[in-house]
Amino acid sequence: MKEGLDYQDAFAPVPHTTIGQMLMSMAAADNLHLHSVDLTQAFIQAERIPEGPNGRIFITPPPGCAEDEEGVVYEVLRPLYGVPSSERMLHLTVAKWMKEQGFQTVGFEDSVWSRQSGGSYGARITVSAHIDDLLIACADKAALELFKRDLLMRFDGTDEGEVEQYLGCKVIFDREGGKVTLRQKVYAERVLRAYCMWGCTPVKTQLEPGTRLSKADLQQRVDPELQRRYRGMVGHISFLVSCTRPDLAFAYAELSKFVAYPGVKHMRAAERTLQYLMGTYNKGLTYCRLDLRHRNVLEGWVDSDFASDPDTLEGEEAGMCHSQLQQGRVRGSVAVCCRGGIPASLVGGSGTETGRSDSCVGG
Repeated sequence: MKEGLDYQDAFAPVPHTTIGQMLMSMAAADNLHLHSVDLTQAFIQAERIPEGPNGRIFITPPPGCAEDEEGVVYEVLRPLYGVPSSERMLHLTVAKWMKEQGFQTVGFEDSVWSRQSGGSYGARITVSAHIDDLLIACADKAALELFKRDLLMRFDGTDEGEVEQYLGCKVIFDREGGKVTLRQKVYAERVLRAYCMWGCTPVKTQLEPGTRLSKADLQQRVDPELQRRYRGMVGHISFLVSCTRPDLAFAYAELSKFVAYPGVKHMRAAERTLQYLMGTYNKGLTYCRLDLRHRNVLEGWVDSDFASDPDTLEGEEAGMCHSQLQQGRVRGSVAVCCRGGIPASLVGGSGTETGRSDSCVGG
């Protein structure tokens, strides 16, 4: 796939991770039913591959296939796994069917569709498609089942019922309590074991208090093994931050500055973050019902310093807020770090669950 040559013919949009979080928040806030459908052998269900800028596509006969004569090749008429344009053809096929059913794309997300209430289904339905994994949200279960029936009549797939896993995240529904929780417990444990940090001594902060990482700590000569290990750690932390762990965002923002030439001090800081993860690997995001949000009282503080960054001599502004139930029990805290007046990251999380946005509470 080369930009300018066949990029537009192979690119397939997928929803941002925040779309899944948005649907979870909507499910908790409005008591929606959230189901998943997995398309089986999805690519071969897509429409025929059109001739692109590279012309028609041919493949050599697969192993075990009888050849009529030497030099025989087969033309690819349907999208197959391994063909660059297969994902895009599947997306276009699903998008075409969605449009026929009266769905419209949501904002700039070409792989998220919504259909207003009324018509054949009677209720509003929102669909998010991550290649062949579909997430469907609807308040009316009967309308949801009717839509899934029509979907599976057009595409061969598996109805997985209420969503339990989404892009590696465990989804836990508590309808009586009005909550939906997202966790990456298994992934976090796998990361800790991969770097021999499972069972290490947990700590309460992501970075050592007072730590100031600087370019002055970079090594003169790069250690390839240290660089590989450090980059892997930062990459895993990044995925956790984007999905369920905004409390790791500040540590990730600091560590990611030095992935090019990390030093021993940077490695120790990354390992410190994994020690924090060891003590909080079962934490996640919890979204609550609308009528439960007023029970939280937010209190906030703000402070600033000057020229605290040793490399840029820029100052930082930081704020801390924590949510507290009216009964007086502290449930969670979130800190915000800003540079130049622009929010840079989220830190903290002393509650049982880390909250995010006004629909989240620690719990």
